Parts: sequence; structure tokens; C-alpha cells
Amino acid sequence: MTKSCEERIDREMKKTMANFEFMVKLIDAYDWDNLDKETLEWVKDYMGHYAEGDITEHTLQIIDEYGIAFTLDENYHGVPFEFADDLEIYINQYGYGLVEACDSLGYAPLHWQFSWGGPGDGMIITLIKEAYGWDVVKAHYYFQDWFDGAWRELSPSQLGILRRVIEYISVDSLFI
Repeated sequence: MTKSCEERIDREMKKTMANFEFMVKLIDAYDWDNLDKETLEWVKDYMGHYAEGDITEHTLQIIDEYGIAFTLDENYHGVPFEFADDLEIYINQYGYGLVEACDSLGYAPLHWQFSWGGPGDGMIITLIKEAYGWDVVKAHYYFQDWFDGAWRELSPSQLGILRRVIEYISVDSLFI
């Protein structure tokens, strides 16, 4: 019998966060020579070969290809998005588009979908607009399989790892 999503989510989230930790190591390395053997092996397994050349280009490629899509999303996959009511008012009553509503309110739900189907997983990331750009204030990892689903809020340390990756890719470019 297949285990429920609630029974599987912690293992799946742990694997996802380990991948994000490797991404942060790539972001911090600046050069292939600065990486430990474990990270180099992760890159090889992920890309299918040992990487060479510009580490920044490979890092962006890995992050970009990690998930299926980044979207501003009104579908929260059962995750409680604390600003959902405000967004619905701006969209349904005031006639704003989702991007305009997020920009006006100063916060947004960013959906980073890692996989879909059976099973599917991703994160709903709460962004708040700051003077320097968008900042990650909260995130939930979700795991779904057919008619079952579960979610977890990221811990402060996990949120710090995610924030480093999100800062690296420049969320502002997603709002264009």
C-alpha cells in the first residue's frame, strides 16, 4: 500500500533542502576549485557530467532547471497564504491583474513548482516588497500525490537557504 503524503513529506522535503544547500555552495564558490568533492559529485549527478567553464552560468542553469516553473499563483495547493483575502479583493473587486495586485499590496505568492503529476511538489513562497526589491518572509513546501497532499512551513534555517537562492536569481525579473 502506498504511504500517504503526510507520511512521505518529511523525507521529500529533506531531499529538496539538501539540493538547495548544494545550490548555495555553488553560489558561494565563485570557482570550481573552491568546491568540496561532495558538491562536485552532486553537480555531476545533476548535470550528467562534470561541469567546466563559468561557474555562474552553470549555477544559474541548475537553479533554472531545478523546477518546472516560477509563477505568481493564485493556486496555493492547500498552503495557507496569509494575504490571500487581500489579493482576492484587489483582483475580484478592483479588477487588478495578479502582478498589479501584488505590486500595489507589496506582497506576493511565488509558486516554485519542482515536479507535477504523481507525485508533485514545490514551494509557495511569501514575498514582501522592500526598498531594494522582493524579500522572502515565509515559505511552505508542499507534496501532493493524486487526491492526497501535505505541506510544511520552512524553519528559519531552511528559509535562510531558500532566501540565498531566491536572491541569486533576482525575483524582480519574474515580475516583468
